[in-house]
Parts: sequence; C-alpha cells; structure tokens
Amino acid sequence: MGSRRVSRGETGSRRNYHRLVEVHAVGLTQLGGAYLSRGSIGILAVVGLGLLQGCDDFPRDSKRTLEEVRGGGRPLRVGWTQAEPWVRAQPGPGGPEGLEVELVRRWAALVGARVEWVPGSEAQLVQALQRHALDLAVGGFSDSAPWGSRIGQTQPYLKAELAIGAAPGAAVPESWDGVEVRHDRRRPDLAGAIRAIGAVPVPVEPGQLAPLGAAYVQEMEALGLRATGKRLMTERRVIATAPAENALVLALDRFLLPREGEIGTRLAEEARR
Repeated sequence: MGSRRVSRGETGSRRNYHRLVEVHAVGLTQLGGAYLSRGSIGILAVVGLGLLQGCDDFPRDSKRTLEEVRGGGRPLRVGWTQAEPWVRAQPGPGGPEGLEVELVRRWAALVGARVEWVPGSEAQLVQALQRHALDLAVGGFSDSAPWGSRIGQTQPYLKAELAIGAAPGAAVPESWDGVEVRHDRRRPDLAGAIRAIGAVPVPVEPGQLAPLGAAYVQEMEALGLRATGKRLMTERRVIATAPAENALVLALDRFLLPREGEIGTRLAEEARR
C-alpha cells in the first residue's frame, strides 16, 4: 500500500493517522515491542480514525468541501472515465455504473450528499480536480499514477493483483514467449502487461478467457480459472480527490479501508457480469 503525501497545513496528528494506515499494509510489524497481526493493526487504524474524528474542526478542507456537501448543501461533483470493472458507462440519465461508482454512491448516502456525475478523459478529470472544479474522480486510478503529486487521493483501498489463470485441464507453459493470453476486450489496458512477459494478448468477449487468460486474482474462481503462479502486476487502487481536501479524504478513508475484503468480493461478482 503506497504512501500518500501529507498536504501543507496538516497537523502532527494527521501524519500519525497516515502512519497507522501505512502500517496496516504490513503483514506483520512491531509496535511498542510487541508483534501485532495485520488484523489487529487494521483495527488500530480504524480506531485511530475514530479518535481523530472527535477532534474539533480537524482536519480541514481547503475549500470546505465535506462541510458543504453534507446534507445536500451542494452537489458532490464526481468525475468519471470508463475503466472496466471499476467504472463503466450506462445509457440513460442515471450516471455510470461499476465498482468504484457503487462505493462513491454508498459513501455519499452515508454523509447525505447528492452526487453530480461529470464524464471526461483521465487528463480532463485531473485538470478539473486541480482547479477544484471536481471534488472526486473515479476511473480505476492507482497510487503510482504520475499525476499523484498534483492532486489528492485516498489511501489505497484495494490491492488488485493481475495474473494469468488457466482453465481446468489446460497446460501451463514453462515460457510465456509467443503464448496467446486472452483478456476481456473491455480492458485494453491489460494488453501491455501481457506483452511485457513476451506473451501475445488476445482480446475476447467477457468470460471467454479459456484456456489461458489474464484477470485479477480475486476474479479467477468466478471466471472458471485456476492460478498459474504467473503474476503480471500489482495495482493499488485509489479514488482521486481535489488537492488539500483533508476532511473529505479522511472521511472517505474511514469508509473504504475497513471494506477491502468486501470490495474484493464485489470485484469477483463484477467478473460474472
């Protein structure tokens, strides 16, 4: 789980919170001379978030975004760009669909915010966030994106490992050079990761990945694939935010971080769609 830059003006307590969350990513660590399991550290991180929430007027948004959108005071402006399975276009006035869209809608409902969906390319969304023309953006963003220093982002809410799976009975090659590996045609970004190991990417209809296909580890069983042990890359998913919106980011983190297992389950369900 990658580190997040602390915005100018954040206090020492805010930094301590982010250290807690970063520690949560470690499988086993030492705290105060005693070793704690990942689960225990996760509990500590969430408790720390709750304690910080009790501090008066802490943390603050540079534009008072969270304060303004609570209770529907003004719309929560959320940019989106197509990126299966995280975000997908949906005909009609209801806005986009997808795993990240669902997360934003659920969080907005908890804080009483009404969402205004704004479509655009990734570059357009980043520019709009920089200008505070948008509050959030979704589109399968990762914490390693090159624009990370120009805008804000949540802590990574999911570690998504892309790997190659094999259908039952399919042989797993010793070398991947020249081997055809299928991928969902709605996810063209997977082609580069397949080429990186010398294999040949083959776009196919959803669910037609046999005999060898690239998918997230959480999706393998739902797609009828078994793990081959060949990992392609690891992506740490985040939701992008306007810069220096510290209260907004903290509120989102409190919602997202305890739900990693639930989000992984939803990713598997999306694979069956």
